[in-house]
Amino acid sequence: MAASGSVRYYSRTGPDGDDFQCDPFVQPQGEHKATIVWLHDKDDYYFDSVKFAKTLNLENVRWICPAMVYTNTSNYDFGCNIKRDSQETLDSAATLVASLFSREPPNVIKGVGGSGMGAVAALHFARNCALGHYPMNPQLVVGIDGWLSIA
Repeated sequence: MAASGSVRYYSRTGPDGDDFQCDPFVQPQGEHKATIVWLHDKDDYYFDSVKFAKTLNLENVRWICPAMVYTNTSNYDFGCNIKRDSQETLDSAATLVASLFSREPPNVIKGVGGSGMGAVAALHFARNCALGHYPMNPQLVVGIDGWLSIA
């Protein structure tokens, strides 16, 4: 996904052979109190994250599950420095998350999370916020099976 923040909708064929489009947004069923940007792992697709968010059935949470493209992730090692192109990928993901949050109402709780490489990107975004690179601080950060690089 481009760092510009544009969101792509994908069509895919369901198990019954019908084509359907998957929306990367899961809207709250009640009052909108929180927004969570959930980032998928490198071998998953954003519609897997949408399905996950829907199963949680959190009625006051708006989920944003953007399509992410992770490049050159084969060189990651727990606790190591990351290569320049991998750093650019994480910076691009952080810019996308910041762009998505900039469109959200100021009075809602904002959180970011992910699994695998999505967790790495979410933690990278949170660290950049803490360092003042973005004019916000997420109130919730979740990383499942990921780590914060020392780069």
